[in-house]
Amino acid sequence: MERRAYPRYPLQLDALFSVIGIAPQPCSIRDFCLGGVFLAVPPETRQAVSDELGQLERETPLIIEFSASNEQGELQRFRVPAKVARATGTGVGVSFMNPDPAALTALRQLAMRRPAETSVGAEADGTPGAAAAMLRTGKGREVLESCTKLVSDKLVPTFKSFFQHMGARLVTAAGESESNVEQGHFFDAITELNSRKKPIEQDLPATILDGLKHLGGFRIREKQEKPVQDTSELSLVDKEAFEDFLAIAEMVSRAEERWKSQLTELENRLSNFVKTRIDASSNPIGPAAVCHAFGDVMEGLAVEPTAMRVVYRCFDDEVVETFGELYQGLNAILDEAG
Repeated sequence: MERRAYPRYPLQLDALFSVIGIAPQPCSIRDFCLGGVFLAVPPETRQAVSDELGQLERETPLIIEFSASNEQGELQRFRVPAKVARATGTGVGVSFMNPDPAALTALRQLAMRRPAETSVGAEADGTPGAAAAMLRTGKGREVLESCTKLVSDKLVPTFKSFFQHMGARLVTAAGESESNVEQGHFFDAITELNSRKKPIEQDLPATILDGLKHLGGFRIREKQEKPVQDTSELSLVDKEAFEDFLAIAEMVSRAEERWKSQLTELENRLSNFVKTRIDASSNPIGPAAVCHAFGDVMEGLAVEPTAMRVVYRCFDDEVVETFGELYQGLNAILDEAG
């Protein structure tokens, strides 16, 4: 069965979640789709309610609370019923339960808002004026070229490594399968994924490098521009698409937590460099940008969920695992540039 595309909106929003037996706890709503969200739970909260979180099972009902301003600037409070789809080491993936369309529209509108910029004017490609001006200077070009070379040298080779190891892992999984049908799913996945060799090894790196080229104007794209009219649209988000959404969101959350200090330093340095605010949604080499670009490449594949889980784990190990060294190197370049 071909994996369908789903509407995904980049977002990072402070919220609360509550479950029977657990008082409302702070969390962060990550990228959401019409089917649900990934709730990133901060380490201090996970430690405080570790036993309760560890006992969360699929289908456990919970409530998500968040605030958003309407078009008149009035603050509105939303309570969205949901149920647990997956509990992970860094948070909880939840699916909505008959949500108020107004709440989904509010989330989408929040995701569509660009961070406030410190620059004035913009280039034709959307790059803010101050950022474009800096990148045109001799120093700006030199620093950007150094950063681009490091990304090309450090990150790009990991995509080839991922593709090579992915095939080996799928073969191993096939050998460990308990039935011929399941074994067939893994071998079918190898055949299907071979059709994405060029997009993974060439197009994906090119996309990331292009985002760096437009530093200051880059932003993770939304998957769908159509506004939410009613909850009947939720039927468009099938189970496999939602599982893909959660797998990507979980990778992003885990990476952002692991390299939080390096990312904070990097985004501050990039912001100072181009005189434009750079954050998780506008950092072209941040976990969100790279992982979502990978998710885009995976769309349309006729791969069973069991095989896709192997693929995502391999991408996490072969690509995401290298981010720390990359961010350290980029910070060193920007530090030396002043």
